[in-house]
Amino acid sequence: MFKYIHNAILTASILILTATSVFSVAKGPIGVLEGAIFPVVDPTLTIISYENLGGGETKLAGYAGKVRNCNYILDSLEWYYGNEERNVGVSAYFEDPPAINSVGQLEWKSIIVGLSEKRIRENSYATVKHDCGFPWLTTSLFYISENGAYNG
Repeated sequence: MFKYIHNAILTASILILTATSVFSVAKGPIGVLEGAIFPVVDPTLTIISYENLGGGETKLAGYAGKVRNCNYILDSLEWYYGNEERNVGVSAYFEDPPAINSVGQLEWKSIIVGLSEKRIRENSYATVKHDCGFPWLTTSLFYISENGAYNG
């Protein structure tokens, strides 16, 4: 009897650990999938100005629509040169102070990106992460050069 209980507890423990490990690995892709189907921000950041800061950095100003009321994860802006199949990550951050934003239009006066204006406009994309109350973070496409607008 003791051997049966011990084996059942051991089997249950292994199943729980395996499920936890699989979920831990799958949280990233689940968040990306959710963001693709039900994004938090509109993926067409409209850039209204570019300023060359030198040293390969550009300062952007622009706006985008927020369509879901989820909490932004600080420092989660990720900018990439290239496309989703082949890319390299570059430095990027919001220089504007953090603000609590609800659904509607979000505006920034200073987004710093480690690319030239030409590279941003022609071959780059960016993502941001939000906490929507699930056990994973939602990753939304924030900018893609094919969709992003330039009004400057």
